[in-house]
Amino acid sequence: MVTRAKVRQWWVDLLAAFWLRPTAMVLAALVLAEILVRAEGVFGSSSWIGS
Repeated sequence: MVTRAKVRQWWVDLLAAFWLRPTAMVLAALVLAEILVRAEGVFGSSSWIGS
């Protein structure tokens, strides 16, 4: 059985991992970029490039 202390220690170890925060930031940026590109296609009537 997993105790509360083991879960807490696992969570602390996970947050201390050097790769967690940069990975989360990259994933968030990819999701945000996809949302913004789709929103631009829905709401944008003309191209910002000027064609």
